[in-house]
Amino acid sequence: MSFVASVALLAAVVSLALSVPGMVLSLRRQAMLSDALSHAVVPGIAVGVLLSGTTSSPLLMLGATVSGVAVFALTEWLVQRGRFTRDSATGLVFPVFFAAGVIIISTALKGAAISENTVLVGDLNFAALDKLIVGHYDLGPSQAWLVGGVGLACVAVLALVYRPLVTHAFDPVYAASIGWRSRLVNYVVMVMVSLTVVTCFDSAGAVLIVALMIVPPATALLVTTTMRGFIALTLVVALLSSQVGFFAAYQLDAATSPMMALVDGLIFLSVYGFIRVRDRGRAKSTPDQPRIRGRGRRAGFGR
Repeated sequence: MSFVASVALLAAVVSLALSVPGMVLSLRRQAMLSDALSHAVVPGIAVGVLLSGTTSSPLLMLGATVSGVAVFALTEWLVQRGRFTRDSATGLVFPVFFAAGVIIISTALKGAAISENTVLVGDLNFAALDKLIVGHYDLGPSQAWLVGGVGLACVAVLALVYRPLVTHAFDPVYAASIGWRSRLVNYVVMVMVSLTVVTCFDSAGAVLIVALMIVPPATALLVTTTMRGFIALTLVVALLSSQVGFFAAYQLDAATSPMMALVDGLIFLSVYGFIRVRDRGRAKSTPDQPRIRGRGRRAGFGR
């Protein structure tokens, strides 16, 4: 498989895999939790590299998952104390974890094949160079198979907990009244997000993971009214942005992952702008309703 095909394949797989947990976080109104977790898994990755001496050990995935779940557990503990909102608790916990990870990488792992730049933005082109060779057949980047496997596992988990997950997202009071445990669903989501983040770390990094995870579902939410439409459009936007971003980066000799995130943002702005223009056109074509003098001001809707 050629280098161009390898990077294009890896870009598509990474973008699609990240959009799966992104849909869940967007529906649950926890989009910024992706930012917290993408930074919070850094100390788990750093400790995994420190203990194993390599960046390909399963300890990285284990450490990142434990780190992500620990951040969520600490955040929930602070919220339950009653003194902090969820946003402030998240802001208190995840910078500490991220700072600890960066300190470990910049000191104890100074000579290892992992750096602060890799942690922040990743390198999709470099990750595509590690090929999976079976016999005499080149099956593409090994990272694509790993990310794809985790993505399919996340899809399977979502299929198993689909009903309680959607119910908790839209009506948590009803979900609690029929006995569905929100805490169990929360931990399932956190494990799923943490696993996806750590497998995509080499390709996208902590900063760009947030864009690739959240922008496609946010774009889909602008125009869809059903779950099927939301899922389908999210995947289409993720796939489209990955391929357009990669080939634009290839032509401009730019970094691939940032270009993918930029295209994601441009698609979102284009869809949002189209909706605004369409709504204004509809408002102008609709005749104004007759106003009843005096009632508006007395009701508090006047100037």
